Amino acid sequence: MQSTRSHSKANKKAAKEMYTLQHNQSPTPIRHLLSTHTTMCRWRHVRNVYKVCGHAYTLPEELIVCDNHHCKFSPNHPPDCIPPKCKETCWQYRRFPQQYSPNIDSMCPTCQQAATRR
Repeated sequence: MQSTRSHSKANKKAAKEMYTLQHNQSPTPIRHLLSTHTTMCRWRHVRNVYKVCGHAYTLPEELIVCDNHHCKFSPNHPPDCIPPKCKETCWQYRRFPQQYSPNIDSMCPTCQQAATRR
């Protein structure tokens, strides 16, 4: 009997995942993939590429702040952690920047404005 229940639960889970994928819903919300809870502070570089007009725009860099108390740049870094001990126990640099280049299936804002003026 136990085996039947586990198969039934597995089938329901698989059916739910298939429904989610068929209806273009992400099984894992994007916010979990782009979490701000990182191991170290870092910069984020985003360059939007617009597929319709071919233009690309680089957005201003964004600082992603971690919550690690061993990161020198974190707001959770203890104020009493000072050199030389801090240099031995804490991160002294930011992590390599995250780089995103989403391909957006529309015109850029400038081309959209020009198209509405016509």
